[in-house]
Amino acid sequence: MPPALTRGASVAPPMDGGTIELMAASTVSIPRFAVTCFLATGVPFGLLSGAFTGFATHGVVGSPALGASDGAATAVLAGATFGIAMTVILGTMHRAGARLPSGALADVHQSEAFNVQGNLACTTEAAVQALAQLRVTPAREASGDVVVLEGRTSTSWRSWGEIVRIELGPPLDDVVPVHVTSRPTWRTTIADYGKNLANVATIRRAMGADQPVRT
Repeated sequence: MPPALTRGASVAPPMDGGTIELMAASTVSIPRFAVTCFLATGVPFGLLSGAFTGFATHGVVGSPALGASDGAATAVLAGATFGIAMTVILGTMHRAGARLPSGALADVHQSEAFNVQGNLACTTEAAVQALAQLRVTPAREASGDVVVLEGRTSTSWRSWGEIVRIELGPPLDDVVPVHVTSRPTWRTTIADYGKNLANVATIRRAMGADQPVRT
């Protein structure tokens, strides 16, 4: 069976014996991103700040009630301040690298599906060469007429690395379905500044999916 597609991807027969890119980028709305970022950064920081302040107050004045009161006030104020600051900073950086023409933000999990003309062996080699552009040396698995390549990009200032996976096949006549996914190594990643979107775009272009291949 062909590789499973995610997030509304669809594959149609190639036109003019060529290659078609068919999947729009997975997106996340700006309000949802902001809320997620605020909660993921503000809540932990607020709890830690509140706990520290509460224990400190209790140790100085010897009053558990006053310590709890000061700790709660600090937790709310520090958590809200830090959460808002990190949302603005991370949001601005992520938006600069991951904004799409529609105005939405690219999600950190990206997936695309397209068809490539040729046989499975040649398409697999093209996929390996495409991964080389990301400096990825993939592990290879083969099951029948389906080949899976998967590897990890290196750590950079934008990312702790991404897992890039390419599923190829099974071939249909002289066409090979290709399904590419890229996701953060750390599943808790909120912002990747467009890195996973760029990974998928690099694979797509390297395999010739931007321009039709006419024979």
